[in-house]
Amino acid sequence: MNPKEPKGSAHGRPDFIFLKGDIPIVYAGAKDITIKLGKVEKA
Repeated sequence: MNPKEPKGSAHGRPDFIFLKGDIPIVYAGAKDITIKLGKVEKA
């Protein structure tokens, strides 16, 4: 396991990690923009 890799949460792991040098600055996730938000919130 990579110690710099973020731990998963109830929402899963981030899809992207933005680094400044070796330091993680931002974690981001990609979403499917074709799915209606109401369906995702009820799931």
